[in-house]
Amino acid sequence: MSEMSSSSVGPESGRKSALIVEGGAMRGAWAAGVLAFLYERGMNRYDMVYAASSGACSAAFFVAGMVEPGLAIWREHACKIIRKTNILRRKPIIDLAYLVDHLFRERVHLSVEAIQNAPTRFCIVLTDCHTGEPVYFHARDERIFEALRATSSMAFATRGFDYVDGHPYADGGVADPIPIQRVLQAGATDITVVLTHRLNFRLKPTPRFLGQLAYPQFPAVASVWTTRQHVQYNAAMNLIRQPPEGVRVQVFSPLKPMPVRALTVAKKRIQAALLLGRLEASQQIAVPSPAAHPREDGPALSP
Repeated sequence: MSEMSSSSVGPESGRKSALIVEGGAMRGAWAAGVLAFLYERGMNRYDMVYAASSGACSAAFFVAGMVEPGLAIWREHACKIIRKTNILRRKPIIDLAYLVDHLFRERVHLSVEAIQNAPTRFCIVLTDCHTGEPVYFHARDERIFEALRATSSMAFATRGFDYVDGHPYADGGVADPIPIQRVLQAGATDITVVLTHRLNFRLKPTPRFLGQLAYPQFPAVASVWTTRQHVQYNAAMNLIRQPPEGVRVQVFSPLKPMPVRALTVAKKRIQAALLLGRLEASQQIAVPSPAAHPREDGPALSP
């Protein structure tokens, strides 16, 4: 694994705080609701933020201090990002040009300057298409838009990759869906994790033939998606439950079935997920690190 920057994280001594935001396509509306709750409570100054997929999109607005504009995208525009009729035209059903180039760059205008001036080190998780390894892109210039396109490149719903500095990257959720090990290596001692699956969820492996169909140009990514993603995911969930001594973990995860799925387009359902995220965050704010719960197995993750 590699990081596309060599800058240090926070002060050299004392405790360090980290925020991790899981992706999940439209399930990310719930996570956006949680982030809005945290921001309103003044819990917005983290030493580092790591996120992938739709989690990275919401986290970018969070780090920039633009939570309300980010919520407006979810409330009013997210329903237009997915165009299921594009299947008939053999086009991607998720319109990343509309999401990133139009909404983030122009209509709502995610402020790169605000991210540069933030006290937080913001890293977008990507998957290197040539090696299959995770890359932690330090978002601090205009390349953030390229990185957000790449990390949002959901298998089958998009072409599955995009370019940053001319190099192909797939969604970071393939190689490192919940980068808790990474933030521990970076020295984090107080970690907030926003999940888009229930805490007892466990990921099942993706069938090998789907990897070959999704990433015909990039066998390394296909291999990671089908043989390692579920291992990484489940190990991260176990680490959340039992963090190293001296590390505090605050977890926010759905308590009820979500009103949205990965490719939901109904505006009212997306808005309901935003509200549910806020509500369930308020119910979990004082809950300590999780104890053991019965496991819930699930299919392979979509970003």
